[in-house]
Amino acid sequence: MKFLGIKAICFDYYNTLVNIGQPFTDIRNWFERFLKSKNDQISVEQFNMCFTKQRAKYICHSDFMTGSSILEESYRRTCEKYNVEHSLHAFNTFVYHLFRSPQAYEDARHTIEQLKDKYMVALITNADNDVLYESMDSQGFAFDYVISSEDARCNKPGKAIFDKALQDMHMQNNELLMVGDSLQEDILGAKQQGINAIWVNRDHDVNAYNVTMVDSLNQMLQFL
Repeated sequence: MKFLGIKAICFDYYNTLVNIGQPFTDIRNWFERFLKSKNDQISVEQFNMCFTKQRAKYICHSDFMTGSSILEESYRRTCEKYNVEHSLHAFNTFVYHLFRSPQAYEDARHTIEQLKDKYMVALITNADNDVLYESMDSQGFAFDYVISSEDARCNKPGKAIFDKALQDMHMQNNELLMVGDSLQEDILGAKQQGINAIWVNRDHDVNAYNVTMVDSLNQMLQFL
C-alpha cells in the first residue's frame, strides 16, 4: 500500500531516530546508587514504584508540565515520602545527559536525507526544547519544522500537539505522515486526528491494531 498525497513526513525523536533504550530503567538504577549513599534500608523497588506513580499523576494533570519538571517533582516528592534528603542537582544532571546523549540509529540520517528530496521533514516529539535541540545538534539532524510538547504545551497523543503541527506547517491532516515507535502516542494518536502513520516496531511487538508497520526506518520508503 502506498500513501498518496503526502507532503510532509513527521518523525518522533526518542527511540525512533535516536536510541535511548530504556531510560526509566536507567533512572531506577540511579535511584539504587542514590539510596545506597543515603539509606540502604529503603527498598529501591518501592522507591521507584512511588516515583512512577507520582510521575503518572503529573502526566495526567490538566496543567501541562515539561518532562524535566515532571521528573524533578516526582523525585522530590518521593524523597519527601521516604524522608530521605534529595540530591536534585545530581538527579537533574543525570536526567539531562540521559536525554541528550542517545546516538542516532544507523539508517536515520540517510533516510531523512532521501525524504528531503521530495517531502517536507518535521519532528513531532514529547521533549523539552533545551535537551532536544542539543541532542539534534550533536547528532547532525536538521528539520524543516520542530514541534515539541513544550512548544505545544501538550504531549502526544493529545490533540493539541498534532493541531499545532498542522497549523505551523500549513497542512491538511491527510497531507501528513507520522512515523514513530510508540503505538499509543505516535501511531494511534496521529490516526485519531486523521493523520496517516507508520509504526517503527523494532521490538516486533504484536500488531493488534493492524497498522502499517516496519522494523527499520529505511523500510518506510517502500510506502511512499
